[in-house]
Amino acid sequence: MKNYEIGQIIFLLSKEALDLYPVRVIEETITKSLHGEEKKYVVEYADESGKGTIITLPTKKFSDFSSLEDAREHMIINATAAIEKICLSALKWKENVFDKKEVEDISLNESAVQILNKHQEKNISTDVVQRVETVLLEDGTVAKVHMPNLGAL
Repeated sequence: MKNYEIGQIIFLLSKEALDLYPVRVIEETITKSLHGEEKKYVVEYADESGKGTIITLPTKKFSDFSSLEDAREHMIINATAAIEKICLSALKWKENVFDKKEVEDISLNESAVQILNKHQEKNISTDVVQRVETVLLEDGTVAKVHMPNLGAL
């Protein structure tokens, strides 16, 4: 835990309400035991009416900061991380939903071309030599087109 001075104004960021509160350190308690030394602070928060609320730090409900700049930097880092997480999630969604279909279509088209090429070799007649062309249509369909070889006629 950070070290604070009695009377110092620090800032608590609520983890539940996402509010930032200025509080004043009013007490420091150091407990020594076989397990080590533990430092706790008691802070007071005063609302607009002047009514004070006592909070003991550390607490799971608040993150404490020694300055407004430290609190601001922490919030900006967290907001940036949240935005990056949302963008990454959208990118993964795009790749899984849209790009996956395109990749599957391409791999199907390539295998379709290989199958068509194998059949092309078997479909050559001795009377009229035909050339089999494959055409990729706009909707992703692979079509086989028989083209007469005019040089053989």
